Amino acid sequence: MQASLLISVFAAALAAGGLSSVAQAGQDFSPKPQEQQLPDAMHSAMKELPSITVGLRDADLIGSDNRALQAAVDYIAGLGGGIVEIAQGQYTMYDSLHLRSNVTVRGAKGKTILRKADGALSPLALDGDFGEQQITVANPAGFAVGYGVAIWDDRAAGFHTTVARITGRNGNTFAIDKPLMADCMLNNKAKAATVFPVVSSYNIKGTRIENLTIDGNTIEAKTPVDDRRVRKTK
Repeated sequence: MQASLLISVFAAALAAGGLSSVAQAGQDFSPKPQEQQLPDAMHSAMKELPSITVGLRDADLIGSDNRALQAAVDYIAGLGGGIVEIAQGQYTMYDSLHLRSNVTVRGAKGKTILRKADGALSPLALDGDFGEQQITVANPAGFAVGYGVAIWDDRAAGFHTTVARITGRNGNTFAIDKPLMADCMLNNKAKAATVFPVVSSYNIKGTRIENLTIDGNTIEAKTPVDDRRVRKTK
């Protein structure tokens, strides 16, 4: 009975011309000879792609730090790729802007500034073991969940510095999203700092960044190479 009803409704729609107008118009919607399928998707290239705007005001996403920028990038990446437009202004980076495949990040030339947040540096309070995903610092001021962090000791030599994100906190102990790349021992002056690249990418493709100004904030942002350039947070 239900099937008969559906067929009757479909037939009525055809008779009214609602579903037959396209066929009557004689339009050909088949792919053109020059149209090719994308290498990593079961469809051809589209003229209109997902896009979103980020800004201090009057944008799809409103924000002034890396969280708003990352939310926009991840949203577009979840749709398979597209464009993130960052309006002019200064955005404070407490962690890297992590790029994603097939996402174009575009700013206003000379006016969109990604500025590294002020840095914090602390000796470790406990040894950090290879593969461990937490650190305990002597002075937690300036460290917070969501911040980028680097961990190393005097034997790291630039090759065994772990750069990660803080994902949780319990007093002076912080969880991180990557395992330590090497032992970080108190005897070797192990330390941690809120140090990270302002823009970062791993194992991605088809990504572009355009018209962004990167401000490393060298006076207030510490680096593993030269601790004197880092302001200690009181």
